[in-house]
Amino acid sequence: MSIRSLADLANELRTTTKLVRTGVVLVPPTALRQVKDAAYRAGLDVVDYVTWKLERLAPGQRSVPLNVDSFLRDLDEIANGNSVSGCILIANADVPLARLRMDERQSVWDFLLSSFKRRRQAIVLAIPRGADHLFPQKHEEQWTRVGRVAAIERTGDRGCVDADDR
Repeated sequence: MSIRSLADLANELRTTTKLVRTGVVLVPPTALRQVKDAAYRAGLDVVDYVTWKLERLAPGQRSVPLNVDSFLRDLDEIANGNSVSGCILIANADVPLARLRMDERQSVWDFLLSSFKRRRQAIVLAIPRGADHLFPQKHEEQWTRVGRVAAIERTGDRGCVDADDR
């Protein structure tokens, strides 16, 4: 299966007949700031992971402990939260992934592909295109094969566009 548009991926993930409703959108590194606009245009709600995580810090807390379990718990909380659209794009998903070891990242991708079942909302993680250390080629191929990878492009003044915007 080929890489698809963000809107098409979100529409498919919204179907409640799927047990696992996770996806990835590959974003050019130069367009990461516009990914939220592209998500809104594609009909997704957006959660900025970094902002979301910082809002949950205890008063006076100066560090954010992050490991595989806490990251997956956070994704679970987001996916079981409320969403108008039924599909949430998680912006800055690359930040917590960058804090994990390579073997931990691989376990996150394996879990999200096949074991992140029965969540209230579908989620799509925004990952910079070409960041193979965060989304290894092996995993990109697996996710693409099952139709759960989308891509958006950078197009000058309009910023980030999905295939459906053209």
